[in-house]
Amino acid sequence: MEVIEPGPVALARALTQAQLKRGGGGGGGVVLFDGQRDGVGIVEIREGRVTRARRVFGALEDAAAVLRDNGSAPGTIYLTPWNEDRVRMLAAVLPEVIARPLPTVTDIVGPFLPAYGAALAIGGRPNFARTLVPPELGGRIRVRWRRELGLAVAAAAAAVVFAFASADAWRARVTRGLEASLQSLQQRAAPALALQNQLQTLAREAQAIQQSERERPDPLGVLLALSKQLPAGAYLRGIRWSGSDWQIDGYAPNASRLVAQLGAAPEFKEVRFRSATTRAAVGDRTYENFSLAFRYAPAP
Repeated sequence: MEVIEPGPVALARALTQAQLKRGGGGGGGVVLFDGQRDGVGIVEIREGRVTRARRVFGALEDAAAVLRDNGSAPGTIYLTPWNEDRVRMLAAVLPEVIARPLPTVTDIVGPFLPAYGAALAIGGRPNFARTLVPPELGGRIRVRWRRELGLAVAAAAAAVVFAFASADAWRARVTRGLEASLQSLQQRAAPALALQNQLQTLAREAQAIQQSERERPDPLGVLLALSKQLPAGAYLRGIRWSGSDWQIDGYAPNASRLVAQLGAAPEFKEVRFRSATTRAAVGDRTYENFSLAFRYAPAP
């Protein structure tokens, strides 16, 4: 048990949501708790606070007489529990007073309003000075609250530490699992990777062979092209090549015309003399000795 508070205090808390009427004004009222053999409780409430509470050991008319004699009889009195016979008895003593039952608050009827008011205080820190809790018990309750708060803070901190530790452990497990899976995949993929490397090596070799085939000169093709371009009376006595660079030596009636004719052909590039020409008479004809260089690029 945390707190023990008087019933009138709990009732006043519940009635803050209801408008109590008091003799020509608002904001308060007088409540009579008819305990019959246990006496009558008189509670005065103003602006949601208990201003006076007492018990009259006697009948309901005795409590009414006390209110009349003290001059504190209001215009409206709230009676609980409600009983028509006892209301008539109250009216005989205080004829100017209007008797009403306790109002209903959020569907809670009058007899249960003190319990409802006590429930409204759950979760809050009570003012022990307004309760029935002795100072020593109040001190122990405060110490327990502080201890529970400290334990809650410690538990929250431990939960945070545990969460971080769990996250680190989970990441470590996942990392180890991924590394093991990667190693297994690498082992299973090793034969395929080796075969892929072999295929890549063979592809590079095939590409190199194709490139070499494309760059390798074709002497027969060059000779055929030269035979088509050489003018009548021209003869070759030597031919050499290195890659696409070619050199020819021979005789022709007009070496300059031969250079111009070869240069006009699209497959012969950079046709030029390697040395000066010399003239020689062969029979009744004169020939020029030539040495030419060019680059051969066959048409696609």
